[in-house]
Amino acid sequence: MIILNSLKLNSINLKKQHDLITDNFINLLLNNQYTCLLLNQPLKHEKITSTYLGTENLSVHLNEFTDLASKNEVNFSQLQNMTFLVFYDIGVWRNIIQKEIPNAKFLYQKDAGNFKEIRNNSIFPYFATNLSLVDTSWRQQVFNDRKEVKIVDPTAHQQFYACFLKKNRNRLLPLINQIQDKWEEID
Repeated sequence: MIILNSLKLNSINLKKQHDLITDNFINLLLNNQYTCLLLNQPLKHEKITSTYLGTENLSVHLNEFTDLASKNEVNFSQLQNMTFLVFYDIGVWRNIIQKEIPNAKFLYQKDAGNFKEIRNNSIFPYFATNLSLVDTSWRQQVFNDRKEVKIVDPTAHQQFYACFLKKNRNRLLPLINQIQDKWEEID
């Protein structure tokens, strides 16, 4: 959604829904409830196509004076028992961090302004991805007292797909190409 929101789509008739859907993907498409789903897994069905868009890579931003900030990469097990500031609406990443760091404490913020205020006036670590750089509101007023450290666990690297009915391919292809092109710019 970050990439989709960054595109200039004035000429495309597009209605975006930022719902986190966790199941029934195939039925939602077959019943025309959605034209396209952006998922972290391809769908397998004879009437559905799944087109690879790109990979999103999770990193953690740590206060420069913490021990882990001296490393270039960490794994989730090294982040146990820490307290993290987390923006509430982070899609699939929410379940991943909760599962992979069960002994951590997460301070969720629903309001983006509150998140930025706390981020910029505290030393709490926070998560970001390679796509965060595309979001101009995310980059605003980020202080440089944190070091970005890559997370190397396989679940910290999610591949995303545009999943849609094959009959809608020609209609969706221009949008999918724009998403793929923007994703390539980031990587």
